[in-house]
Amino acid sequence: MREPFDWVKRVLGSDERRNVLALLTPEATRSRGPAVRLAVAGGTALLLMAAGSVALLSLGALMAAMAIIYFLGTQVLGLKIDLDPSALYREVRRQAAAYGPN
Repeated sequence: MREPFDWVKRVLGSDERRNVLALLTPEATRSRGPAVRLAVAGGTALLLMAAGSVALLSLGALMAAMAIIYFLGTQVLGLKIDLDPSALYREVRRQAAAYGPN
């Protein structure tokens, strides 16, 4: 049966290879006390979350830019974009047949 605060033992565990603090702290701070290790691990986790949020925001900005380009191309410039995968497949097969067998 699990104890109420069993997760604390996993985070601050004595096995250097299996606990979360060992994963998020560099080698130089592993000989220090648990407070320093916890602070460094917390800082590392915050930096990883900040980098992940920047990447997610960049992906959102890229998708918004692609949607704006699509809107401008289709609505403002009047371009017609045909997204038929079967037509693309037929065109590729036609071009491959023109080159003959490998």
